[in-house]
Amino acid sequence: MNVSFGGRRNARDYFCYLKHIVEASRISPNETFMVVPKLEQENDIPRPGELWWNGSKPWGDWRSGASSDNRSGGVVSSYSVFDEILRFASNRSRFPLLEKAVVLGHSAGGQTVHRYSLVSRLPPSGLSTTQEAEQGRSLFPGLHVRYVVGNPSTYLYLDENRWEYTCSNETADSNETTGGNDTAGGNDTAGGNETAGGNERAGSCSEMLYRPYKPALGRAGWREDRRRYAWNRRRTGFDGLAPVNETSRFACQNESYNSWHYGLNWAEVEARNVPPYLRDHPNLARALELYPSRDVIYLVGQNDTCTDGYLGFCFESCWMYNYSCYGT
Repeated sequence: MNVSFGGRRNARDYFCYLKHIVEASRISPNETFMVVPKLEQENDIPRPGELWWNGSKPWGDWRSGASSDNRSGGVVSSYSVFDEILRFASNRSRFPLLEKAVVLGHSAGGQTVHRYSLVSRLPPSGLSTTQEAEQGRSLFPGLHVRYVVGNPSTYLYLDENRWEYTCSNETADSNETTGGNDTAGGNDTAGGNETAGGNERAGSCSEMLYRPYKPALGRAGWREDRRRYAWNRRRTGFDGLAPVNETSRFACQNESYNSWHYGLNWAEVEARNVPPYLRDHPNLARALELYPSRDVIYLVGQNDTCTDGYLGFCFESCWMYNYSCYGT
């Protein structure tokens, strides 16, 4: 299992979460190989020689496959890190009994795994050869890889269309709804709605239409949630989707809506105006063609709002710590 953490880059916590899941599933630790790579940023105070990313979007963002900062221990794409972990695990001389690998990501990690599963330089399971693997271009044959995309705040779109629909804003009680798609400049409308208190009841929605997006018009129904949470972060909230008008628009109103990593703009790819992992990809178009051959699962936990109290509005008692891991 290769796990990509969320935006807080708390790799140790995710290792403990995974350890708890394995124990609860009654899977023998001797049958599981767990890896949680910590993709650090400069403010994580990495040790000398370690790789770290500067976090700039998209050129320094590990979510989007960017390369580590040239002031760090080297210049390596975050997606290349995943490539090497999988290639290492697929080598039968090291792990002769390993049959399955799971690349799992939650939140920002879900964004990472979603993009990586689409553009990975490694061919899907079943299309690898020993010769290509020895050349570093594929997995060694025999390892089946599954990608699990969990609760990403945005998804990658492969064309200029986006979903268009309108919804009422009904909730089951008076508590304010603050979730929705937590976007940082993108215009994804495929995620789930979170609640920061009460339960949410879906309102009535119009038919969903997949149409060309017009950034000059934007998309209606979004607002900024001005409450501050535990890590002093503001969110883009869901306030019901109303028809587009001049006073109610979507957060993104420029052409960057279709730039990597919110969209895959082939004009930018051809102009080599993308992170090096995509710019130097041996066959990006072929990777996308092979995507249906990959084993990919999408998960959206709409009602799973407990977070160990980290978000400031959830009681710790609603989640079970893995005490054997934390030791407290």
